[in-house]
Amino acid sequence: MDTEKGHIRYEKVRVLKAFLESGFYPYDFEAVAEYINEEIVGGRTKNAQKLLKELDLSPVGKGTAYESTAFATLKESFGNIVHHKKSRQRFYSEGGFCDIELPFCPNMLYKQPWWEYLYYKCRIRSILAEVKNMRARATPNDAGQIKRYLDTSKKGGFGLLISRSGFTKDALKTLKSYTTDNDHVLILPIEHDDLKNLLKRSTNDPSKVTDFLCEKEIDLLQVS
Repeated sequence: MDTEKGHIRYEKVRVLKAFLESGFYPYDFEAVAEYINEEIVGGRTKNAQKLLKELDLSPVGKGTAYESTAFATLKESFGNIVHHKKSRQRFYSEGGFCDIELPFCPNMLYKQPWWEYLYYKCRIRSILAEVKNMRARATPNDAGQIKRYLDTSKKGGFGLLISRSGFTKDALKTLKSYTTDNDHVLILPIEHDDLKNLLKRSTNDPSKVTDFLCEKEIDLLQVS
């Protein structure tokens, strides 16, 4: 949350500096600050609302619209903890093409204990995600696919398996085994509603994103 506040503060200063450089001197700094806050926070809220609609409207099992919207959703939800400009879709890793890579920004770990814990646990260089936009639930084979991408890409051990239709029990057990068998691996199962929850939480209070991911980790470890 502190990091997010710092980013908003930086944006306010940047916009205010542009006002001053243009020759405009704001006598009512409070009014200017309120306007800038509305531009930044209001813009994020509008973007989140747009993404929520696109997630629901993307056709199941057709094209790459859902994958692209999931990509935008993760960037919006994770904020400054990932490098937005260097994030990418569909990059080659041995054995196939991974859907999403979000390069990690360890310099943004300040006062974000869960991300810090994860950074050292999984030795994160990037967060990888695989998207399954199918009517069928994700299977152990799908879990194995994202695990191979993590192993071959050498970008750390934290990944997300996103399945629009949920997961079979065996898929969840497979994901759990990856974590219990290797201290440096954590692949979280993310369903359609989970993506929407991430987005809503990031808009209302960015610190709630890590709370939610922590809950997902606990749920995974309690799979039986």
